[in-house]
Order: sequence, then C-alpha cells, then structure tokens
Amino acid sequence: MHERGIESATLNDIAKASGVPPGNIYYHFKTRDDLIAAVVDTYIADVTAMLAGLDAIGEPVDRLKALVTALTANAGLAAKQGCPIGGICTDLSRRDDTLHQMSTALLSKLIAWIRNQFVELGRDDADELSYAFLASYQGIALLTHAFDNPHLMERESQRIRSWIDSLRPTAANS
Repeated sequence: MHERGIESATLNDIAKASGVPPGNIYYHFKTRDDLIAAVVDTYIADVTAMLAGLDAIGEPVDRLKALVTALTANAGLAAKQGCPIGGICTDLSRRDDTLHQMSTALLSKLIAWIRNQFVELGRDDADELSYAFLASYQGIALLTHAFDNPHLMERESQRIRSWIDSLRPTAANS
C-alpha cells in the first residue's frame, strides 16, 4: 500500500508482497477497508511506540531532535515511495469515513506530542510550532520523493534541528 497507494494496491498485490496466498488475505480481512484499517492501526501502534521511546529522553529539545532523526532515518525509502504516514493520510483524506478519521488521529497523535514538547519548553506558540515542525517534515518528504533525492531530507533535517536549537530557552528568558 505504501509503494502503490491505497487505491492502487490490490489484495493480490498485497498477498504477493506478503508472501502469502491471496486466500489468507481474504480470510483475515473480509473487506479491503478492514485491511486498510489494520495498516492504519499498525502505523498508530508504531508511532505510539516511537513516541514512548522518545519520552525517555531527558529534555524536550533533545526529544524533538530525536524525532527528526527517527522521521528521517529512511530518507532513501522516502525518496522512492514517499512518507508512509503522509501518503496514507493523503490517500484517506479523500474519503469521508472512519478510515479518514483514523488517519487524522494518527497525525493528531504526532502533533499533540510535538506540541507537548514545545509547551514543556515554555512556548506560548506551541500550537503553531507543532504544525510548523510537522509541515517542514512532510514538505521535505514530498520533495524528497518528487525529486527522488534522499539528500534533500538529510539536509532539511539539519535545518530543522538547528531551528529546534534556536527555540531552546536561555538563562535570560527561562
């Protein structure tokens, strides 16, 4: 689904990529939407686990920079197939159903976590900063994919880290 998109990937494509007979796919997922929901649930679980791991890092600035590292770790894959989270959320945004709501919940989970880091930094503009952070990442993921150039993501991740450092409270304003 990541490689071809939600609407283009067939259940037979998925069975072939999974190395299982198509009947097994149909047995476990009665409908295509059931399969898509399972994919979104997997993304939600993966993001939840990633954020829980990042919560163990001491300072919010360091947690945010670690998130940048985690999000950009697969720049080569993003160059070839795009961001899996952004891709599925874009595909599902065209729908008006539970699957669209699930994908929105996935992005909302990320935004809320990022926002909490900025709140912990004492930022009054935490909402705006959280959207700017995720927009920077999603924007560079799109460009990385469009130009098939992982170096774009690597370079932008450095800029985002520098931006985060610039938001670190100083002794004068803390």
